Amino acid sequence: MICPRCHKLSANGVLFCSACGASFSTQAGDPSADVLIGRGKEADFYINDRRVSARHAYLSPIGPGEYLLTDLNSANGTAVGDPSNLIKTATIKVTDIIYIAGLRYEASAILTGRTKLPPGPDPPRSIVKQFTIGRSESSDLVLNHPSVSQNHATLSLDVNGAWRLTDASSKNGSFVDGRQIQKSLVTLKNNIRFGQYQTDLQSLLVLAQNSKPKGYYFHFKTLFWNHLSKYFALACLALTVVGLVQLMTEPSKKPETVQSKPPRKESSSPAKPRVEAPPPPEVSPPPVQPTPGLVAPGQKVPLPQAPVPLPATVIPSTPTTEAKEIAKNATVIISCRENTQNASREGTGFFIGHDLIFTNAHVAVNINNLCLINNHKLSLVKGQVIAFEHNINSLNDFAVIKLSPSPLAKALAFSPNFKNGDDVFLWGYPGLYNRASDPDNIFQSPEPVFQAGHINKVDKIYSGTIIFHSAQTFPGNSGGPLLNNRGLVVGVNTLGGIKTDALFRTLQYNIALSSQSIINFLRKNSIPFNQ
Repeated sequence: MICPRCHKLSANGVLFCSACGASFSTQAGDPSADVLIGRGKEADFYINDRRVSARHAYLSPIGPGEYLLTDLNSANGTAVGDPSNLIKTATIKVTDIIYIAGLRYEASAILTGRTKLPPGPDPPRSIVKQFTIGRSESSDLVLNHPSVSQNHATLSLDVNGAWRLTDASSKNGSFVDGRQIQKSLVTLKNNIRFGQYQTDLQSLLVLAQNSKPKGYYFHFKTLFWNHLSKYFALACLALTVVGLVQLMTEPSKKPETVQSKPPRKESSSPAKPRVEAPPPPEVSPPPVQPTPGLVAPGQKVPLPQAPVPLPATVIPSTPTTEAKEIAKNATVIISCRENTQNASREGTGFFIGHDLIFTNAHVAVNINNLCLINNHKLSLVKGQVIAFEHNINSLNDFAVIKLSPSPLAKALAFSPNFKNGDDVFLWGYPGLYNRASDPDNIFQSPEPVFQAGHINKVDKIYSGTIIFHSAQTFPGNSGGPLLNNRGLVVGVNTLGGIKTDALFRTLQYNIALSSQSIINFLRKNSIPFNQ
């Protein structure tokens, strides 16, 4: 109920205002006392129009024939007398005209003709955008993972800007924050899982934004084969039924009587005498001399043993502890002074040899090509840039730093094989922009930060290959390694940021340059590396 003095909303069943202490003339909850106007389930005067908010306005008596009309921060406003006369609170009479989101109502009609929303599901909402999610190529968002069904779920955006996830009777289920759902609202803060495939709303929206529309040929082919498979199954079922009916209705055949052959008549001519040859004389075989390499008589022949199968190479589902520790120790913080003496560029790098560090070119840009290297295991080391390429046409943003003296550190190896859906992780030093005023502060190197995710999309732009992934990167992660679960480098983190779109709102994107481009750069500059 609305307080007539301070105009604040009080809980039902209270006879005085907790804010100012004013008493109410009628008991809260009395149907003749106050009316909640809106499109929600709790509304006393229900208006089924999407322009009307769920809790749009409140009408409460304050005296004989007078009522207080309060707008509850609605989206399209409340007016009295004229649609342009928008109000926050106003005193009205029974004969006044009220406009709810531009819809005209008489105050008497609202007070006497209140309608409650019948129990049942939520009123239908118009769908602005909808994406199908699954492992099938016909899905809008293709998730190439064995635990994802061909048609797994649907992600839809309604007119109120809410994203809704609906499971499509998948085999392994859909989960929001670890809870299995059939239909649920999702936000950028929720963790989403399809079977064993971990993701979030941000990654799905980035994948939807970067997905290419299917052509007419693809849809025609998909429609044709889907119908063909259905008709083929119906034809096989019909043939099976016809065969069973014929087998049941065909009369059984009686087995034919096997006639015995007549006995063979013996010849009446006298039989010739039978002459038997004498048996051959017995000759003892010569003694067998054992031959080297052969089995002597009486010995057991050894059976050949079956070869022991080698274990298959299986990519683990999560990075091993050893792979994470090696990658952590091989990741370093880099500080390179710029043209001025009081500023520096800082980023991340990683060992590709016992005295070689790989990073981004925009991290290693400085006047003297001299950089300082450190991490939580090493002492401060100086380095000099020996290879450098910053080409916007090929997207190459690479640099190699040679250390002096060279520390004893294990180098990381590269893998040119990766695809959509692969799990990845990274180590790095984000948030280092606040250290630029004191570059010598890297004498005290912090612990690197671990992030995990998966590859959303692999795309070719110009002559280079880039990787969109969901492991969050921030300023300071540039130049750090992007690794698969075996600890092999599949890319170098180069770009991350926030993009605002009218439909997808605010999104963060994380981009790495692929290991294929890095390998080509290292071979071009005759720099050794492990693969």
